[in-house]
Amino acid sequence: MDKIFVIADERCGGSQLGNIFELLSYTRVDDPQNHPTNDKSIYNKKNLISNFSYFERYNYMKVCMASFSVREYKKLLSEVNDGSWKFVFLWRKNFLERAMSKAIAEATGTWHQSQENDKYNSEFKVSTWAISREIKNNKKKLSSIKNYLSESDISFYDLEFSDLYGSHLDTDQRFDYLKQALTSISPRLLDVMTIENAESIKSMLSPRQRLNTNDTYSRITNINEIIEKFSGVENGIISI
Repeated sequence: MDKIFVIADERCGGSQLGNIFELLSYTRVDDPQNHPTNDKSIYNKKNLISNFSYFERYNYMKVCMASFSVREYKKLLSEVNDGSWKFVFLWRKNFLERAMSKAIAEATGTWHQSQENDKYNSEFKVSTWAISREIKNNKKKLSSIKNYLSESDISFYDLEFSDLYGSHLDTDQRFDYLKQALTSISPRLLDVMTIENAESIKSMLSPRQRLNTNDTYSRITNINEIIEKFSGVENGIISI
């Protein structure tokens, strides 16, 4: 079984991707980002770059770029570039959609569906300053990490959020794309997919699992200002 290292941007479905690999019998660990740690988390993310025991104990790691500076992340990648890991780069091409996802979570306290609350389900406002900051920082960090991968001859599977979770796809389309991705990442991955876990994975990929939709955007009181200021070819398009 090939070892999988997911170079993840935040708000891109990384936790759900980890759930899928767990169903495929992978021993998984994620960095905790800003969320409470659990038995699937790296407890001290800053110590990860000096304590490599995790690389021996697990065969699936998802480490979010937001948890580290670019310099720290490059050091981390240099340690796993030993030929034993397959790399997946998980990100969103739609920079505005990603920034909106984080801004909504920060404004309402809803990071996952299980946290939906009255504030999330009512009208609310998001920070345009935060969106501007996130778009700028996200573009810079993604470019820096991808340039490092290219310069270091680290090959990776480019997995975009919209390819697995895009609102334009139904469950079967998402599942078909996932199987294509798994085959490209490691041809043996489909060998461990049973009928039972295939159905569980389909459930994870259901459009119902997507947190923010046009209905969510319609509850944002300053959505028209955001669309006018940020939506376009350069940052990505959102509409209501």
